[in-house]
Amino acid sequence: MNIIVFDERGSSRLKVAGISLYCPEITIIDVISLEPPYIDFIDSPEDFIGDVPVNNVNICLNFVLQPDVSQYLTDIYRRRNVPVVASGQRIIGAFTPFTCCGLGEHSSLGIYAKRFGIPKIEVSLGGDGRIEDIKVIKGAPCGLTWQKAEMLIGMSPDEAIPLYGRLIQYDCVAPPSSFDPITGKSRLHYAADVHINALKQAIKRGL
Repeated sequence: MNIIVFDERGSSRLKVAGISLYCPEITIIDVISLEPPYIDFIDSPEDFIGDVPVNNVNICLNFVLQPDVSQYLTDIYRRRNVPVVASGQRIIGAFTPFTCCGLGEHSSLGIYAKRFGIPKIEVSLGGDGRIEDIKVIKGAPCGLTWQKAEMLIGMSPDEAIPLYGRLIQYDCVAPPSSFDPITGKSRLHYAADVHINALKQAIKRGL
């Protein structure tokens, strides 16, 4: 699978690294980084962004937050039946989960959505009830799901569950100022919650 990434000032660096590390079946064919600040309204985004690569692209990851440019990029790829993931945005025609770790398993996203999105974890508990082994099946493209899970081995569930949420929240790269109007939670809180829930479910299955 070939993925192209658009971001602002290298904002996708950790996510690109995480995708390459945790899903070698995916090839990042290009990372195009734009330079804010932008004006409030861009009437001709095609003049601003220039040529957009479209050949041999299976998915576009769109981390550009300027709405006119972001919508323009989405429209280009959608016209070619290339799905676009624009996490945390309100863009027509794109998959727009509140955070990257809130993406569902959409069939059109293939292996990307099987490996990255709402976390899925397997846990093995020892005879003393502590976490003996932990395996991440699916997680955040930034890699935090995997990195922080390793730190929970040897802990009891009561210790591990709240700690996992805090560890994710501390290092989450999502903008902290955006809030979900329904839950009132920030993206950092949301990321922590989906990881806590994944760990709770994994512990229940491991009992």
